[in-house]
Amino acid sequence: MTTTAEPETQPLRAVVRTLPGTVESASHARRLVADRLIGWGRQDLVDAAELVVSELVSNSVRHTGCRRVGVAIQLDGRTVTIAVRDTSTELPFVIQAGQDDIHGRGMALVARIAHRWGVVPQPRGKTVWAELRHPL
Repeated sequence: MTTTAEPETQPLRAVVRTLPGTVESASHARRLVADRLIGWGRQDLVDAAELVVSELVSNSVRHTGCRRVGVAIQLDGRTVTIAVRDTSTELPFVIQAGQDDIHGRGMALVARIAHRWGVVPQPRGKTVWAELRHPL
């Protein structure tokens, strides 16, 4: 008789914070993500997650003028989802920045680092999210 073990599962872990719509919020979001991922034992995703949350929060603050930004981090197995919510209905997009351009690389960077990303329009704004996965 052959027996099979149930796959080991981890409980869903999540944290949500509201940050002010200021440039300093990107660094607060990076610290929040790093602290949570380290606490959850996922140091392997810290660098990528810090970069993604920094870009998403910076874009929200810089391009929307929102007074508050919501940041959510969720760990489900080997997938980390980072979501940033604001009250602007303006959707982000990836552009090809020129070699001498100072800005314009943020969403292209997120698209390259993330397993996948997207936007969820909402009645009073949007949520931009990105998934990061650690390979098996």
